Amino acid sequence: MTNYRWSHNRAYEHVPKAKTAIEILMMTVIDVDDSNQLIRSVLEYRLRWTDPRLSWDPSLFMDINHIYAPTDKVWTPAIFAENIMQTEPVACHDTFPDSVIVSSNGDIVRVFTLSVLFTCTIKAGKFPFDTQSCSLDFAEYLMDPSETDLSMSVVEDAIFKGNGEWCIKNITNSMRLIDSGVEPYHTVSLNFQMQRLSPYYVTLMIIPIQVITNISVFALFWISEAGLIDQAVVTLSSLISLLVLTDIMDKSVPKTSDIPNSGSSVLCIYFPAKHIWWNITVMTLALCDIRLLTFLKKNEIKFTLPKSGTTSSFTSFQSFLEVLGALLDERIFHLLLFQALSFLSLVVFKF
Repeated sequence: MTNYRWSHNRAYEHVPKAKTAIEILMMTVIDVDDSNQLIRSVLEYRLRWTDPRLSWDPSLFMDINHIYAPTDKVWTPAIFAENIMQTEPVACHDTFPDSVIVSSNGDIVRVFTLSVLFTCTIKAGKFPFDTQSCSLDFAEYLMDPSETDLSMSVVEDAIFKGNGEWCIKNITNSMRLIDSGVEPYHTVSLNFQMQRLSPYYVTLMIIPIQVITNISVFALFWISEAGLIDQAVVTLSSLISLLVLTDIMDKSVPKTSDIPNSGSSVLCIYFPAKHIWWNITVMTLALCDIRLLTFLKKNEIKFTLPKSGTTSSFTSFQSFLEVLGALLDERIFHLLLFQALSFLSLVVFKF
């Protein structure tokens, strides 16, 4: 390495095409900032390239096939991260000096272990059953595509770990040639999906919303002696409880244009969405229905349906109408109806 200058780019009489490979070894998700749409993770990868200037004949040097050299003494390809906002080395360079492995054939390997903060568009429309598609993008801007060949791969025993809220799946990689008319360049991407683990949100949010609605509907129809004030208090109490839960959810839902299924802030950052809107509607209709039933009972008004005819062809249908009219006079029928409507919200919430 006497005449080698690490600060100089590779220069030859015949310029060989530089091949640079990124090999993903490990990625662990540390934290996901939904509101700012940022992900912090620990990323470990190998950067592999060839520099013929650093090749030698092992037989002339005591059969030494490889050496370790400081990174600041070896030319390194200029690989840039497109969507990574911040990188920090996991290990201190003073404690663990950074080095590269130089093989006798000119192959060079450098291992990076970094704490990275990168961007990912979070679509919260199906929160908390959402799956996000993210990527880590690398590009080589300084060298012409005719002079370099950039590639990415995931090693067979690569480790991908989520955290307590997210799991990583469907890891792939891709390569593109970006030609915007100025200077083309290669870009490679590590693509993966992050699926949110929903049990926490189901336990803390969805189940309480459903239980509050079911108990409130039960209380409205079960106590026949309750007056307007008592029924209004039950309804308003449940509505206030639902709105309090939306305020709790607002701290977990990203501020995007997608309205989450479970609801949003009472401060109008979002409009309340499917699940809470459905339960609020059920409670409001249940209050109106019980007041109508109370009015009909008080004035001894019963549901009567007109007869459709006297011929035998209408006998079965007429019997059905009579049974339906009798059911409409019973509180238990209305109770079961609104309980079913409340549970139906789980289907709307899920899909």
